[in-house]
Amino acid sequence: MSQDIFELIEEQTQSNDPSTIEELVLDKSKIGKFTEEIKKKLESFPNLTSLSLNECEITSLENFPKLPKLIRVELIDNKITGQQLKHLLHLSELQSLSLGGNLIKNLKEIDVLQQLPKLFQLDFLNNDVAQDPEYRDYVFSTLKGLGILDNYDSKGQEVQYDDEDDEDVRCFLFFNAFLNSY
Repeated sequence: MSQDIFELIEEQTQSNDPSTIEELVLDKSKIGKFTEEIKKKLESFPNLTSLSLNECEITSLENFPKLPKLIRVELIDNKITGQQLKHLLHLSELQSLSLGGNLIKNLKEIDVLQQLPKLFQLDFLNNDVAQDPEYRDYVFSTLKGLGILDNYDSKGQEVQYDDEDDEDVRCFLFFNAFLNSY
């Protein structure tokens, strides 16, 4: 079942030195959960800063790889519940987390993300929690350093970016992290 993810990794890395790889896009690899084999393979990329696992049918974040330089994670359109968020807390450098289209249902499930001090951008679009009338106020008041929620800043201004702007967004996140460190 998880062979597909290893093929995607090989295609993207082309047997290059793992320490030179900074980004992996493993969308639609249908992994379900993080086996020891998947975890070990992903942890072999010590300088990975961006990991995309959209539409992978992920149901559990237990055993999520320890990637000390990871600043951006995309987990859109999976089957992740709010109880699974605790398995991301070891990602101390994480600044951008996209969890749109999952099974996160209530506001209290988000509280655990307070333990990610550099988190600046968060996406919960198409989760039940985003329908709560208190959602935006609650998230911004709970996650003090958050600057962007569902592509809107704390003042309700839309933040627009696309793939071409990806590098600009990364620079913005880095700059914000730099400012927040002082």
